[in-house]
Amino acid sequence: MQAGLKASEIRADDDAESKLLEAIKEAKKLYARPEQLIAARLALADVYLHEERYIPASELFQQCMDQSRRQYGSESPQYAHSLHGAASAAFHQGKFAKAEPLIREALEIRKKILDKRDHDLGESYIILGAVAGAKGWSEEAHAAIQHGLEILEDSPGTRSLDLADALREAALFYHAIGKRSRSREYFERSYSLKDKSVNFEQPPKIAGGVRLRWEDGSPRSQEFSDADFPLKYIATNQVRVACTIVDCWEIVGVLICITNIGDKRVDLGLGKANLTEAAEPYKPLLLVPENTFDYRRRERTMWDYTYNRPWLANIQKTRVVRGFVPAKGHDMFRGPNIFGIYGKWGGTQRILPPEKFMLNRSPEGLEEQAQAVIEEDLVRSRNQGAFGLVPVTLEPFESRTGQLFYLNPRKEELMITVPVGNVIFTFPFHAPKRRFPG
Repeated sequence: MQAGLKASEIRADDDAESKLLEAIKEAKKLYARPEQLIAARLALADVYLHEERYIPASELFQQCMDQSRRQYGSESPQYAHSLHGAASAAFHQGKFAKAEPLIREALEIRKKILDKRDHDLGESYIILGAVAGAKGWSEEAHAAIQHGLEILEDSPGTRSLDLADALREAALFYHAIGKRSRSREYFERSYSLKDKSVNFEQPPKIAGGVRLRWEDGSPRSQEFSDADFPLKYIATNQVRVACTIVDCWEIVGVLICITNIGDKRVDLGLGKANLTEAAEPYKPLLLVPENTFDYRRRERTMWDYTYNRPWLANIQKTRVVRGFVPAKGHDMFRGPNIFGIYGKWGGTQRILPPEKFMLNRSPEGLEEQAQAVIEEDLVRSRNQGAFGLVPVTLEPFESRTGQLFYLNPRKEELMITVPVGNVIFTFPFHAPKRRFPG
């Protein structure tokens, strides 16, 4: 359980989930104490909240609510934790009437037993403000959110991600009531905190997780507006991830473009991209492996649908011409690009001019260095993946575009997740149930 708690603290959610599930199994045995089971279940429910899996989170919080009240009493931190978590899960499921009494009770308990500047108290104020805002009580929502932010400024949580989440909730509230400048300010502050935790070379298990979601109202949520093929993209730390989906009737194609929009080389570790249903339980669509059908023909079908969209046509080409790609604005047209199956691009062909092979002595003594024996332990291949990630190096303004195909269940609401290092990019899409003309 301690290992799971440590993983949960840095939001290494997959690792935390596996360890806490084992802890729950141990806590159910005869020699275990009831408080151990409650603690493990509460920790696992918090992980499900991080993962935006609100159905299992709600079920666990409901279990812990009854158990903690019997074990600790109705004014205990554990009972308040259960109430707060159940309210948060209900709110994110759109069940505002259910969430309101739960978060009010949790807040009253925490005001009695916790310090006025306690981190948990601040989070309860944020959820109360979000619920009040969703029900149209703007004045109460504004007061609760501001109070919660004041508390979390002093105790922002590990890597300040709890504060970043609170700022995002505040931004969504102010965007909903029309205060766009304040909403943008809170969004930018939230993103600036998350940017500090981004590590493109290591997975969440090592560096801790960060989640970036494309959502309306966010200044980072950009797109090429199109009725059929909207290309959505998010940028963080000079790396831009863009994607779209193409309905090819019996299959659905996904295009993912990753671009270095900075002026320095970046090393990335790409995780497994997924296409799932947008609604819980986020059922994944079945990936069609490239060796089981004619990828070239499907690629041509996708091209026939999209060739008249310049932004999509250009990312489906392998280009060697370098150019400037600005960090802001709609520019998918310039800079080198390699197109192919996502994560399996290989290296670029590099042809050296003949004069490079002339037998001239190197002033740096490279001939002698090349003849020296190198220990195998010191050899590191750039193409060797680590932690299950596919390594990719992008020079300034360079990009990689990958395609994936999935069996099409004719669902209208879909979601693409693209893990890059410790960041999980999430893009929701609306896919109309119709076939595009060729």
